[in-house]
Amino acid sequence: IVRRIIMNNLWDKDEKRMYRKLFKEYKREGCSNEEARMYAKLDCKNSIGLDIDSAERLYKDTLEDVS
Repeated sequence: IVRRIIMNNLWDKDEKRMYRKLFKEYKREGCSNEEARMYAKLDCKNSIGLDIDSAERLYKDTLEDVS
């Protein structure tokens, strides 16, 4: 449980950083605040979701290899 909490905190920080970066990029491209927020949120959710899935898969594979 502690490991999951630590990982969630790390993912949250990465997600916030990524969101801010993407929001600024969308604003530079001419999107409104509402559009930039929407696109940045979607992109973050997809990207972080893929990262978490990959990390969990790697963890499970490593556990299976050790067993």
